[in-house]
Amino acid sequence: MKKNFYVFSALLWGCISLIFANQILYGIIGIGLVLCRIYCLKIKEFFWKNILLTLIPLLFFCMYYRSEMQKQTIIENLSKSSKTMKIDILPDELHIHDNQFRVLAYLPEAKQSVLCFGTMKTQAENDLIRKIKRKTQLEVVGDLTVLEIAPNVNQFDSKKFYGHQGIYGQIKITTLKSKTEITNSSLTDNVHQFRFCGLELSDRLPKYLKLYVQSLVFGYKNTNFKEEMDGVQQLGLIHLFSISGMHVYFLIDLILMLTSLSYIKRERVQWAMIIGLPFYSIIAGSAVGLIRAILMIEERLIAGKFKLYFTRLDIWSVALMINLLINPMLLLEFGCQLSYGLSLALIYTGNVGNLKRTILLELVSFPIVIYYMYEWHALSLLANLLIIPFFTVVIFPLVLVGFGLSLFNLPGVNLVDYFLMSFDHFTTLISSFPGKITFGKPWIIFVIFMIACGLLYMENAKIKYLFMIVCSSLGMYCIIHFPISGEVTFFDVGQGDSILLREPFNKSVTLIDTGGKTNFFVKKGQKDVYLAPNTSIRYLKSIGINHIDNICLSHQDADHIGDLPSFLKLMKVDRVYIPFGMEHNQHFMKKIKTFNNFKLVSVRDGDTIFVIPLKVIHPFIAGLGKNEDSMVLYSQINNLNWTFTGDLDRLDELKILDKYPNLKTDILKLGHHGSKTASDPQFIQAIKPKTGIISAGRNNRYGHPNQETLDIMKKEQVKLISTQKDGMISYRYSRFESYFTTKWKGDLNDLN
Repeated sequence: MKKNFYVFSALLWGCISLIFANQILYGIIGIGLVLCRIYCLKIKEFFWKNILLTLIPLLFFCMYYRSEMQKQTIIENLSKSSKTMKIDILPDELHIHDNQFRVLAYLPEAKQSVLCFGTMKTQAENDLIRKIKRKTQLEVVGDLTVLEIAPNVNQFDSKKFYGHQGIYGQIKITTLKSKTEITNSSLTDNVHQFRFCGLELSDRLPKYLKLYVQSLVFGYKNTNFKEEMDGVQQLGLIHLFSISGMHVYFLIDLILMLTSLSYIKRERVQWAMIIGLPFYSIIAGSAVGLIRAILMIEERLIAGKFKLYFTRLDIWSVALMINLLINPMLLLEFGCQLSYGLSLALIYTGNVGNLKRTILLELVSFPIVIYYMYEWHALSLLANLLIIPFFTVVIFPLVLVGFGLSLFNLPGVNLVDYFLMSFDHFTTLISSFPGKITFGKPWIIFVIFMIACGLLYMENAKIKYLFMIVCSSLGMYCIIHFPISGEVTFFDVGQGDSILLREPFNKSVTLIDTGGKTNFFVKKGQKDVYLAPNTSIRYLKSIGINHIDNICLSHQDADHIGDLPSFLKLMKVDRVYIPFGMEHNQHFMKKIKTFNNFKLVSVRDGDTIFVIPLKVIHPFIAGLGKNEDSMVLYSQINNLNWTFTGDLDRLDELKILDKYPNLKTDILKLGHHGSKTASDPQFIQAIKPKTGIISAGRNNRYGHPNQETLDIMKKEQVKLISTQKDGMISYRYSRFESYFTTKWKGDLNDLN
C-alpha cells in the first residue's frame, strides 16, 4: 500500500460524515477538494481504492442515521405528562451537588440512554441517591421530554451536544420511589464499577489532588471543575485534561519501564496493552482525545505484531476512520476538532524545535479555539511552550504519586496537594495578566481558511502564508468588532428580563437588567448560581463585546438583577444605573460592595442615560426598588419608539400617562412578564403599541403571561412575541434594512 494512502480516505470519510450531520455544503465541497487532490496525483489505482473505501462509511452511516431517527421517534412518542418510569443507573455516571443530582441513565422502555436530573427533597430521597454503590434500577416519577434547543444564539446547545452522542431525551425527576440493585452485570458494567471504586477512593483526597486525580485518571469533572481550573482555561491549557490524551503515552512508557525492571517479556506486556487499553478508555471517561490516543497506540502495537509498516500520518488517519465508525457525528465536536487538529499538526512538525512547534500548533488551534470559546489569551503561546512540558514531566507523575501514597496511607499526600494548589494559583495569576482578547465568533469559512494556511505553512514555510493568516485575522476581527448593524435583543433568561441595546459599529452597548435566579439575596454560606455566563455573556463575547457602557437595573427583583455580579466580574462595566432611592436598599448594596470598578448612578423621571439616548420616565419619587419603583425607559431607535417598563404596576402606568399624556410607542416590553398586575387597558390604549415583547419562563409557576393581558393585547391589535415560544428575540437594523428575528422561528416576516 502506498505511503500515507489512508489520509485521503480519512478525509473523505470525514466529509461524508458532515453530509450526514446536515452540513451538506461543507461536506460536498470537502469531497470535491479531496478528489481533485487525489486526481492530481495521477495514480489511477490510488484514486479508485479511495473511492471504493468510501462505500464502507456510506453503508455504515446510512444504518447509523436510520437507527438515530428511530431513537428520536421513540422519545417523541413517549414524551407526555408526568408518569412512573424505571431507569438503570451506573454509579460512576451519577453527579451529586448539594441536594441536586444528574445522571446519564438507560431507559429500558425506550431502549436508549436519557439525561436525568432532579432535586432530593427529603432525607429519604437523599439517602436513596447517595447510597447507590452498584448498578441500580430506580423507579421514579418524572416528565420525559425531548431535549430542548438552546434558546439563545451561541448558548451551549445541550440538544446538539447530547444528540451527537445519540442521546435525545431528558427526564425531569419529581419523585424518587424505590431502587433495586441489578445483579446481572456485563463486562462493561464491571469496568464502570471499577471506575466508581477509584472515584470513591479519590473522594478522600485533599481538594486539589482530588480534582487532578478525578479529571486526569478517571475523566470525571465535578461541578466545581471549571471554576477551580479557570486559569488553565484562560491560558488555553484545558486540553491537557480532556483533549490531548497525552497522559496515556506517559502511562504506557511508565508500564514499559516498570515491566522491564521486573523482567516481564515485552511481547506479553504489549499483548496485555492491546487487550487492556479499550477498558482503560472506559475507566478514564472515554473523552475523544483519550480514544484517539488509545487508537493510535493500538494501531502501532498491532502493526508491530504483524510486521506492518504504517507512517504516523496513516496511523492518525486510521484512528480518525475508526472513531467515525464509533460515532459519525464526532467531527462536529470541539474536542474532536482540537484533538485531531493538534495531533495532525504534531505529525507535521515532528522534526522542528520546541519553540517553532509550539508556534505552529498555535496557528492550528487558534481558529478552532476562538470559534468555540470566542476569546484568546496572548500568553497562551508562552504557557503552551513552558507549562505543557512541565505538566507532562512533573504534574501528571506527581498526581499519580499522590494518589499512590493515599492508597497505602503513606505521608506526603498533603505536600503533593500543596504543590498542585500552588501550580493552580500560578496559572490563575498568569491568566490575570493583560493579554486576554475577546475576538468573537468568526465565520466558519475563516476557520477553514486559517487551518489550511497553517498546515500549508508547516509543509512549506513561506512568508506569504503567515501574511495571509495575519491579514485574514485582522480583517475578521474588524468585521466582528465594528458591525454596520445595531440590535435590540431580548435574551431568553427564563422567568426574568435582560435586554441588549447595541448601536451600529458598537458605538454604545447598554444592558437593561441582567436576568438571574431567585438566589440573589441568598443566605450566608449558600453558593450563588449565575446563568448569565452561559447565556447573555456568552452571546456578548461571541459578537466581540467585553465592555458594557451602561447596565440599567429596573428594580430589585432577582429575576431582573440577580446576575449583576457575574457581569461586574467577567466584563468591564462603566456605569450601573438604578431607580431613585434604591441606593438605600441595604441588601442590594451589600451584594455589590465588593465591586468598585464601576460608577453607580441613581436616576429618576427626566434623567437621560449616558451615550445612548434613553430617557427615564419613571420613577417620580424615591423608593427601595420594588415593582412600583421600576425604572421605565423610553427611546427612539431606528425611527421606532421603544418603551421598557420593568415590572411596573398598573397604577404607576397611569401615573406615567398623567405626566406624559402624548406618550406613544411602537414597541412595548410588557410589564411584569405579561402579568395581569401590569399592562392596564387604558395605558395600552393610550400609547398604542404595534408590537409587544413578553419575557417569561416556560411553564413558570406564576402563569405568566396572564390570559387577561393576552386578551387586552388582542383587543388593541398588538402583535406579541414571547421568549417562551420564540427563544431569544432580536430586532436588527442598519441603513439598508431592519427586521425582527428569533432563535427558534427565524425572521418574523409579518413584523418586518
